[in-house]
Amino acid sequence: MTQDTSMPETAARGPRRHWPWLLGGVVALVVAAALILPRFVEMESLRPRIAAAASEAMGLAISLDGPIALRLLPRPAVRVSDITLAGDVPFSVKIRHLDVVLDLGALLSGRVEPGEVRLVGLE
Repeated sequence: MTQDTSMPETAARGPRRHWPWLLGGVVALVVAAALILPRFVEMESLRPRIAAAASEAMGLAISLDGPIALRLLPRPAVRVSDITLAGDVPFSVKIRHLDVVLDLGALLSGRVEPGEVRLVGLE
């Protein structure tokens, strides 16, 4: 009389059947965090730093008068609204929105670099 010491078939594949659910749960949490997290990032506190860096890079006086918004999905991006550019000339340029899509490869290596820049409403 021999005893069967093998595991029942359902017990042997039990953990394997759960990994798709676990992976799906992790993906859902990451997507939810990417959608919710930008609402808690205080971009307004960065306004002077962003304006100073942009002014130095362009050699113009830049005023950021509107809201600054961060988006992580589908690609990381920043939208700055109501921008005024002024310099040594007697006129100024107003931009309704400036959308900057960030380079994901640079972000993953710790650098912030624009991948795409769009101006909307140039006056």
